[in-house]
Formats: sequence, structure tokens, C-alpha cells
Amino acid sequence: PKSKGSELRLQGCMRTKEQTVFLTDKNQLLPGGYLCMDANKDVRLQKCTEQDGPQTWTLPPQRNSEESMKIYNEALGVCLGVKGSRVRTVLCQEEDAQVWSIKTVAEYNVRI
Repeated sequence: PKSKGSELRLQGCMRTKEQTVFLTDKNQLLPGGYLCMDANKDVRLQKCTEQDGPQTWTLPPQRNSEESMKIYNEALGVCLGVKGSRVRTVLCQEEDAQVWSIKTVAEYNVRI
């Protein structure tokens, strides 16, 4: 979904633009390049704000690895995780947080 307030769900990989997550220089994640992933009320798509906070994510420096990694939101102290097929915020020590494989596609474009 590309509309403001939409939840994010996992789907089979089709390697399309809609499934590419763009990374801004402010460490914001934009699935499909349109709206930012915002952790304020779980994980929803929202208009990007240029401020640090619920839209700022810390990705591990090690990328292009088959190893599963965590994506952290420092402002809220939570990680990006998965519950069922929904992308959610979870406590970072939970198993649901260690699920992301990150591939650099081009500068500022990552496939998660």
C-alpha cells in the first residue's frame, strides 16, 4: 500500500520498485520511494518529516550479507520486526527483530 497511514505487510519478493526500500541521507526508509516508515504508532507509512525521531532508523553497517540483522529506531528504543505477515515494532531482544537481510542496490537504495 502506498497511502498515508497504511500498514506494511510482507509479500513474496518480485524485485519491483514497490518492494525496494529507499534510504534517505536522514536514515529514513521509504518503501517504494513514496512515504516514510514511521514507528510512532507501530509501523505505518507517513509523510516524511525532516526531523529525527520515529522515522529515523539505524541499519547495521554490515550489508550484503546472508546473515539476519536488526533495524533499530533509537528515538523509540524499538526494532523493526515481523508478527505474522505484518511489519511491526518489537523489542530488540525478541526473535521477531532479527529477521532482516539487507542488500545495497545502489546508493541510498536498499532491498530489505
